[in-house]
Amino acid sequence: MPKLRCYDKQTTAKYLNRPSPPYPAADCQLGHEETGNDGNTWYIMKAKNGVKRWVNEATFWGYNKRNRNQSSRKSVKSRRKSVKSRRKSRKSRRKSRKSRRKSRRKSRKSRRKSRKSRRKSRKSRRKSRKSRRKSRKSRRKSRRKSRRKSRKSRRKSRRKSRKSRRKSRRKSRRKSRKSKRRKSRK
Repeated sequence: MPKLRCYDKQTTAKYLNRPSPPYPAADCQLGHEETGNDGNTWYIMKAKNGVKRWVNEATFWGYNKRNRNQSSRKSVKSRRKSVKSRRKSRKSRRKSRKSRRKSRRKSRKSRRKSRKSRRKSRKSRRKSRKSRRKSRKSRRKSRRKSRRKSRKSRRKSRRKSRKSRRKSRRKSRRKSRKSKRRKSRK
């Protein structure tokens, strides 16, 4: 193989620490031969996905040395398999279609059920909210009532105390007047 030239040697850790040569494979041509960092010879090949890669010598020559007869035999076997697999795949497709339909029906039913349950839960939530509001309102009302009652009772007690004070004052005044009169008479 002719030695084709790659671009400049890379000095980054990625290229220096690997066993393959310190050149990016994408920059070199297919079939390019180079000595790697481990001392072995490496070649460039295209992978299945079409990306160029550094390949060891053994794999490179093993890839090229395959007999055409072996590959043709494999292809005949693969054809036979492919026909069987097609038949199987048709059956499985039919089955899968049926199962998909069933699953769709089930999923629809489950969706409907879930919708219903959601609606029910929403309704229950609304009811609970309403009940909470009602309970809050009733609490507020009861508090207001109790406050009013307490205010009223306070007012009453104040009035009573005022009345009692007035009465006591009146009594004391009367007593004092009486005593003064008595004194004045004497």
